[in-house]
Amino acid sequence: MLNLRSSQNLLTRTNTSTICLFFPKFFSSSASAAAEEITVDFCSTGHFVETLSGPGIRQDRFLTAHHSSPSQSTGIPTYLSDSRGSSSANSIVSVLTICHSLARKGRLKELRKVLEQLLKKRGSYSTPEVCEILFNNFAQWDCSNVVWDMLANVYSRYGMLCDVFFVITKMKELNYQASISTYNNLLYNMREMDNVLDLYKLWFEQFSPTQYTYNIVISGLCKNGRLRDAVAFFQETNLRGFSPCMITFNTLISSFCNAGCINVAKSFISLMFKSGILPDIYVYNTLIHGFCVIGFYEEALKIFQDMESDGILADVVTYNTLINGFALLGLTDEAEKFLYMMLQKGMRPDSITYTILMSGYCQRGNTGKGLKLPKEALSWGFQLNVVTYSMLLSSLSKRGQVDEMKRMFDEMKGLSLKLDHIVYCIIIHGYCKQGKIREALEIFEEMLSKKIVPNSFAYGAILSGLCKKRMVLKARQYFDDLMKNDLGVDIILYNIMIDGYVKIDKLHEAEELYESIFKGQLVPTIVTFNSLLFGFCRSRKITMDEIEYWLQKCERDGLVPNTVTFTILMDACCRENNFSGLDSLFKKMKAQAVSPNVVTYSIFIKSYCKQGMLQDALEVILEMEQKGIHADTITFNIIIQACCEERDLVKAFYFHDQMIQQNLEPSSATNKLLIKGLCPKGSLKGTEVLLDTLMRRGDRFRKNVYTAVVKYDVHKLIVLFNKMVKMGFGVLVGE
Repeated sequence: MLNLRSSQNLLTRTNTSTICLFFPKFFSSSASAAAEEITVDFCSTGHFVETLSGPGIRQDRFLTAHHSSPSQSTGIPTYLSDSRGSSSANSIVSVLTICHSLARKGRLKELRKVLEQLLKKRGSYSTPEVCEILFNNFAQWDCSNVVWDMLANVYSRYGMLCDVFFVITKMKELNYQASISTYNNLLYNMREMDNVLDLYKLWFEQFSPTQYTYNIVISGLCKNGRLRDAVAFFQETNLRGFSPCMITFNTLISSFCNAGCINVAKSFISLMFKSGILPDIYVYNTLIHGFCVIGFYEEALKIFQDMESDGILADVVTYNTLINGFALLGLTDEAEKFLYMMLQKGMRPDSITYTILMSGYCQRGNTGKGLKLPKEALSWGFQLNVVTYSMLLSSLSKRGQVDEMKRMFDEMKGLSLKLDHIVYCIIIHGYCKQGKIREALEIFEEMLSKKIVPNSFAYGAILSGLCKKRMVLKARQYFDDLMKNDLGVDIILYNIMIDGYVKIDKLHEAEELYESIFKGQLVPTIVTFNSLLFGFCRSRKITMDEIEYWLQKCERDGLVPNTVTFTILMDACCRENNFSGLDSLFKKMKAQAVSPNVVTYSIFIKSYCKQGMLQDALEVILEMEQKGIHADTITFNIIIQACCEERDLVKAFYFHDQMIQQNLEPSSATNKLLIKGLCPKGSLKGTEVLLDTLMRRGDRFRKNVYTAVVKYDVHKLIVLFNKMVKMGFGVLVGE
């Protein structure tokens, strides 16, 4: 029997009694292991000493403790007892006693489990107490340094850095050295810090680091984006005789690929061969992914071919990477070829393969081909998930194919897929976008019946759809239900409702709703303010005093006026021919560093045209071009109309041609302006040619365009009359 006691601390063994404590289930040994008894003497100083016998400690054995008298039985610690009913310190002493016995027998895995359980039970706040007990009560025990080191190791594994440093500081006071495993774990948990290299130099100058240590440092430097430092450290360690492993190269290659430095990543392949390491499938897949992401699909294919020539068989990840790369470039048909290549080689594609292809086709607008793939996937036995179907539903919704969307929605129900709020939101949004409010409301009610709580996106679609149908009162009912049930009304929903009221000229209700925002926890955005301002400017003539009031109100509400704010006010000035007010607003706009947009410039052009200042309007067009702002259809229509009114048809047709060159489709309003401009000039032949050309192109005109031509050429009356009838117009005799 090994006696670990100090004789001067022992009490006399007379009148002692033995108490049996149930040994906790920290660990187990084989059923054949012999029993082991741990005898612990409780000394006057509160220390515990033990004697051991037998090869194994079993969970069904008992911990035997001696105390000086029966009256002291309450002082015997038992770890499994409720800590609230026993001494916390004595409980920790009991555990640490067991830890030392395990450390002395080299049973480190079991030692770690005991300390992990102690940590979970006591928490990190117990660290000072545990260290104090360990320091004061076990300093002279055998293998105490092992227990200290394992304690630090456990803390580092759990990422409790402050506790690790506390333990290591105490270890230094006892002249104990933490193991390299502990420092590796600590370094691993601190690898993403900026000073990972400094920590390495500080800790590992005392003993030789392992390959794992080097990999941690390289990984940490790469995660911090310090790729140059990672390469420098890699080269430095090579000079010291360190042999890199597959993990080292994988870390460097993936990091450089993620940074877009694909050629640098590729250069590590030759270093791998020099080091006697053959690249594995992970390395090749990483490089293929890297080249695909930056659009170098030819390089990706070359890597793919090199891989096969090196005898490494491509896996599903390889093909999925190539398919995804080509799909990202919009080469979906090329991507699909890899699917059939997989099938020819006897490989089974997975659900990810089909999801990538479906996503590619949907994003390119080829929904028809995307819809064929689910059937093929099902034929292979792959059950597509809700995410994949949601992607297809979203594509159909955006393209307005609501009938096909509903069919797929019903198909999902038939497959017993668990439909979530995202699926319902897509369906609701799709119906609302097409003005099918009744169908959207039916889906919304179904959503509620299934206890799926709609989010603001679903409510937003319903409110927006109702408001577009001018059913603002119905929308308000849903809005009020949200408020009553405290379902989280956000500012976007307020914006929809305020805009809805403004569009039906219910300005008073819009103002009330705007002011109610301040009573809650929300604050309006400049979009909210602009909606209200638009309604005010549209409903009445606006004075400069009122303009100043609204700008001041914007600031009082904690908002900053933007381009739309100034454009709304400037448009109001233009409608009232308040050109000085318009100029004043434009100066304020510039003073506040707010950039005008195409709408702002169009208002200026319109104001100049109203004043007969065509040349000034043309100068504004040039200014727009110099600032990189391209005129839109409305801008061109304004200037074409002005040119026609000035009888300057050369300029009018010049701007018409400019529209076409800028890929802008001249609207029927544009063509009407040109035709009406040609007729008074007597260019009836040109008018007829233009009219026929536009009709062949498929343009459809209103009746007044034809009557405008007839007014100037009675001889064309019968010809145009017949054309109008063919176009489906009802022509009155009076016309």
